[in-house]
Amino acid sequence: MMENAAAALEKEVRACLKERGPGAVTVLCGPGNNGADGYALARRLSAEKDARAVEVMAAKSAMCVLQKERALASGARILPQEEALEGCACVVDCVFGSGFHGKIPDDVSALIEKVNAMSAAKISCDIPTGLDSHGNACGSVFRADRTVTMGVLKLALYGDYAKDFCGNVVSASLGVSDRNFEDCALEAEKESGSGAEFWLLEREDMVLPHRKSQNVNKGSFGHAAFVCGEKEGAAFMAAGAALRFGAGLCTVVSQDFKYNADVPHEIRCEVMRGGAFPDRTTAVGLGMGLGRSPGPFYDWLLKNSGVPCVLDADAFYYDETAAFLRGRAGTEGPAGVVLTPHPKEFASLLRLCGLGEFSVAECVLGRVDLVREFCSMFPGVTLVLKGANVIIARNSSLFINAEGTSALSKAGSGDVLTGLITALLAQGRGDLDSAITASLAHAVAARGIKNDFSLTPFRLIDAVCGL
Repeated sequence: MMENAAAALEKEVRACLKERGPGAVTVLCGPGNNGADGYALARRLSAEKDARAVEVMAAKSAMCVLQKERALASGARILPQEEALEGCACVVDCVFGSGFHGKIPDDVSALIEKVNAMSAAKISCDIPTGLDSHGNACGSVFRADRTVTMGVLKLALYGDYAKDFCGNVVSASLGVSDRNFEDCALEAEKESGSGAEFWLLEREDMVLPHRKSQNVNKGSFGHAAFVCGEKEGAAFMAAGAALRFGAGLCTVVSQDFKYNADVPHEIRCEVMRGGAFPDRTTAVGLGMGLGRSPGPFYDWLLKNSGVPCVLDADAFYYDETAAFLRGRAGTEGPAGVVLTPHPKEFASLLRLCGLGEFSVAECVLGRVDLVREFCSMFPGVTLVLKGANVIIARNSSLFINAEGTSALSKAGSGDVLTGLITALLAQGRGDLDSAITASLAHAVAARGIKNDFSLTPFRLIDAVCGL
C-alpha cells in the first residue's frame, strides 16, 4: 500500500513538473508513515529527477525507518532544509497525515511558513500538515495546490477553513478496495455513537428540472410563493430565480408593496403579487428581507402542513421559529422544511432552539457536530449550512457540496439559493433532493462567472439558466 501511495504522489509530481517545467523536487518527511510515503517517493524519483528529501523530524515508525534506509540505499539525497529548498520547482508535504493530534511544533510551523512563501508547486500527502481531523488549524498550515489523499476522502479536507489549503483533492487507490476504507470509517462512526453517514456531492448529483412531458400547462409545475417584507428586492430575486428554475407560477406575497428600483423590470412583470398565499400554493419561501417579525405566515404553514417551505435569513432570528420547527419536525417527503442559514444565522438558530450559545467561529469550526445535534433534535428537517463548503444534512446523513466559490460572497446570492430550492419543492421534488440539486446548481453556475468579483444575483440567475 505504501508503494501505491508513493506512486500516486509521483504521478502528481510529474504532472506538476510537466505544467511548470523541469526542476528539483523537495520532499518534506515527518516521523511516521506519512514520512515513510515521502521517503518512498524520493527513492522513486531519484533515478531520473533531482529529488531531495528533508528529515523534518527524525524517523520513528518502523516503516518510516525502513523507507528512509531504502531511499538512501537507492541513492536518494537527504539534505538540510536550506540546501534542499534552494531552487526547487515542487515541494511535497509528507510531514504529518490525518492521524496527527496535538499542536504542530514551532520549528515545523516556521518551515511551513517559509515554504508557503515560495513560488514552487506544492503537493500534500493525505492531508496538509497543520490541519487536524476536523479540518481546523493546529499550527501553521501547508498551503497545497494539490492534496493526494490516501485510500478514501477525509472529512477534514472539506472543512471551511481547510478549503484555502487543500487545493485540488485527488483520491489515491492503495491497492485495497475503497469500500474497505469506507467500511472502517463507518464502523468508527458507529463506535463513536454518531451513526452519521458522509457523502461528497459531485456535479452528476445535480438533477436539473428538465421537462419530459409536452401535454402540460403552467399549473403542472407548481406555484411558488415568497413572503415579501422590509427589503422587497430579496423576495423578488428569489421569485425570479424560482421562475427560471422551473416553477410554473411565482407570487410575491405582501400587504404593503413598495417600489424598489433595484428589481429588474423584467422580473417585476414575470411574477405576480398578492396579499395572501394563493389557494394552490405548492411551496413557500420565507425570511429573506422579511424584517424582525414573521407575521401570520407560520400559522398558515402549520395549518397547511402539506406545503413544503424554505426558511432563510431573518427567519433565524424569530422566537416563533423553534416552535414552528417542533410542529413540523418528523414530516417526511415533500411536506418538509428546508433551512438555509449561514454561520451567523445558524448561531442564532441554535440559541433559539435551546441548543446553546455559540459564536460564529464556533459554528464554523465545530459545524459537523453542531449540525448532527440540530438534526437529531428536528428529524425530517433538511439543513443547508452555507459556507466555503456547504453541508446539507437530514437526520443522520450529511452531504458536502465543495463546488462553491468565493464569488458567492455577495449580497443576494442566498436569496437566489432560496428561490432555486423553493422552485424544486413547488414542482414536487423531495426536500433533500431539492436542497442538493439547488445547492449544486447555485455553486456550479457561480463558477461559470468569468470574474469572481463581478457576480451579482441576476447574473447568477442567468448563469443557472445556462447550465
